[in-house]
Amino acid sequence: MKASDYDKLGQKEYGTVTAEREIPLHVEALRGERQSDGYRDISFAVIFVVHLIVVLGVSFSVFYDYAKVNSILDLAYEKNRHLLGFVIKCACVTSILTFVAVSLAISQAEFLIKFGLIFCCSMSYLIFQLSPICGGIVFAINSYYACQVWHRIPFAAVNLKTGTTAARSNSGLFLLAVLFFSFGVIWTICWSFSTVSISLKTQCDGDYCYTQSNMYNFIMFLLIISYYWTTQVLSNTVHVTVVGTVGSWWYNPTSASSCCSSAVSGSYARATTYSFGSICFGSLCAAIFSSLQQVVENSDLEGDILACIASCILHCLRDIIEHFNKWAYIYVGLYGYSYIEAGKNIIQLFKTRGRTAIITDMLVQSSLNFVTFSIALITGFFGLVINAQHEAFGEDELYYAPLVGFIVGLVVSSNFMTILQSASDTIVVCYAESPAEFQFNHPDLYNEMRAVWLKTYPDQFSS
Repeated sequence: MKASDYDKLGQKEYGTVTAEREIPLHVEALRGERQSDGYRDISFAVIFVVHLIVVLGVSFSVFYDYAKVNSILDLAYEKNRHLLGFVIKCACVTSILTFVAVSLAISQAEFLIKFGLIFCCSMSYLIFQLSPICGGIVFAINSYYACQVWHRIPFAAVNLKTGTTAARSNSGLFLLAVLFFSFGVIWTICWSFSTVSISLKTQCDGDYCYTQSNMYNFIMFLLIISYYWTTQVLSNTVHVTVVGTVGSWWYNPTSASSCCSSAVSGSYARATTYSFGSICFGSLCAAIFSSLQQVVENSDLEGDILACIASCILHCLRDIIEHFNKWAYIYVGLYGYSYIEAGKNIIQLFKTRGRTAIITDMLVQSSLNFVTFSIALITGFFGLVINAQHEAFGEDELYYAPLVGFIVGLVVSSNFMTILQSASDTIVVCYAESPAEFQFNHPDLYNEMRAVWLKTYPDQFSS
């Protein structure tokens, strides 16, 4: 959808569809403006691409030299072909279970969110049994939180149902998630080759290796930033693509109603061109804090009280940046804002709807975490069945089958669940800004959401 499409849709019939009393307060103050096509924050995109070329170039060079001498590809395939087949079959089982979960998220959204809250309390109770002090505090906090937000579950459930419906209508998003997950695996392998090679060349000269110098530490720090930066860019690119697709589904559902719809391809194209610099900008901010935390946690000061405090502060800052980025990228994906401009809009959103947005996000996240854990457990069970046919593990290693199956299920399903989380968060923003379009294009879902909104937040509708 082009820049003008959103404007046309917002300025024609939709404004007269709903009576004034049905529009939530602050809509006009919140609503963003679609930006003209153009590259945003391009300098960060250029820096990212250059750094990626350098790291991948070093990796391919090392891999080629090593493979030429050791025939690493043939050796790796021969030793691990059974394990590879086992992992692929577990991933297929996880994919099937995930699509069952998607159907449940539409038909039983409220049940999943309630069970997700109960699941969080149950896990904290188990921690309480192992560590009475820390576990007791966590259990008390989770129980109090569950009691306070229980009445908000219906609204979060409708958001999850609506977001899941939008994602399922554009199932190509799940294929995109698989593709970018594969990119992440490849990147991790390439980065590992580059890091080992650069580390050896920096520290060693022939058979003699130097102690770690300041230059070595600085290069390693840059490599850590490189790893986190790239993984953040990959995940945030998928997030922005989902946001753009759900936005198209909200405003113009005819363009977002098939597997590889024009909304999916158009949103992906914008995420990897016009908005790519903004994605790189925000991802770099989060990567720096993640890298600093990693350095502190692995420093020689481990166990030192100051190091513990610094690690805790950096962890909190990283979480704040990542949470801020998640919402800022919604404005990037919906309207094409630069990263800074999107941040300004997010601040305005939090001023008027911050509590609603955050609580809805947390409720949906807890339910999706429960779904992810359940899928991982079921995949672990199927791991035993698959191993009986595939024989990836011998009798003395049989316990690896459910463990590897659980890990595969956890990783793959969490990758899929991020699609639903992104879609649900986008719905929160879209409903805050454009409820009339929602009523016109999706009247059944609108009526359901409006009913729970009036029940949950009766004071936030204009009269």
